Amino acid sequence: MVSDGVVGELVGKIYAAPTHPLGMRSIVRPLEEVLNGNVAIFARRPASVSTVAFCSTCSPDMAAYYETSLWTDDRAMGQVPHVPVGKPILDSRLVADRQRLGSSFYNDYLGALGCDRGLYVPFLKKGDAIFLVSAQRSARTGDYDEEVALAATLAPHLARSFLTWQRLKALEEEKAAALAGLKQAGLAMLVVNRCGMILSGNDVAEAWLGSDLFRVVNGRICTVDRRDAVKLRRAVERATREEGAESHTIQLTSAAGARLTVTVSPHPAGSASAGGEPLAMLLFKCSRPRTIDERFMAEEYGVTPAEMRLLKALVKGEHLSAYAARHNISVTTVKTHLTSLFDKTGRRRQADLIRFVLDASPLH
Repeated sequence: MVSDGVVGELVGKIYAAPTHPLGMRSIVRPLEEVLNGNVAIFARRPASVSTVAFCSTCSPDMAAYYETSLWTDDRAMGQVPHVPVGKPILDSRLVADRQRLGSSFYNDYLGALGCDRGLYVPFLKKGDAIFLVSAQRSARTGDYDEEVALAATLAPHLARSFLTWQRLKALEEEKAAALAGLKQAGLAMLVVNRCGMILSGNDVAEAWLGSDLFRVVNGRICTVDRRDAVKLRRAVERATREEGAESHTIQLTSAAGARLTVTVSPHPAGSASAGGEPLAMLLFKCSRPRTIDERFMAEEYGVTPAEMRLLKALVKGEHLSAYAARHNISVTTVKTHLTSLFDKTGRRRQADLIRFVLDASPLH
């Protein structure tokens, strides 16, 4: 008989699982200790079974083998859709010992683990999926008759913990998708406190923090230009007010002429983060002048002065024939320069060439 203290400690670990680095896998070993056997967590769907957390003695390959080839021979798993949530299933009541000898699942698979007694407990139904805990051990240890009541007691706690874990996973996935979207759009994102201390940011923002617009002093974001620093500081202060916090958009300009639009907003997590401290979210996107870094293109790609003149004309939208007439050279010569630019940059279309040379220069 498991003591109330042990059960209480186990329930605490179940509720701690959603925020544990291992997630639901973190409760496998505690469940194995209490149930004295190998424990796994599964998702049972009408035509498939997938492993949420496999037992401590089972490898990923063994779990995959069960999912693809063996679960249909598992009679207890077949009964899962037909019993109420929280009702334990003992596989010893479904298959006799003599029937196990000719079964790949019972004899070869479970036999290799030294297990011939199983306990299955569905704890949650969600959509077309049923989530359950499975425990397996040797008949020498005894059947799971005494653990049936414990399993039924744990089922609602497992369900609540599992739903929390799923919600947290969904939030993490949404966060990752949002960060990927920001990166794809070329948007930099930083989260700062009211003092400008940087708490987090994406890699696009990290690139900007090394540019001629910003510098980081003792972990705080600052602008190189003093006037811009005042604008940024005031915007962050307004976004992190205890009451009446509001968003502001400011314009910054680098020494190289790159224009940056920065939107400073109250962070949606706000007081739920950083010990209740109001936070600000900075989103900024650069609008670079449509110019070419001539030195960079000459040093990195070997672009000649004549080819550079043609590049600048193409960026301004000038046609080859007009360019040839303006410089009093033949269209054939112009096309020769263009072909050379294609070869040096690895591009084959004018639009791709223009986009490449505008983006290829180092970040201003």
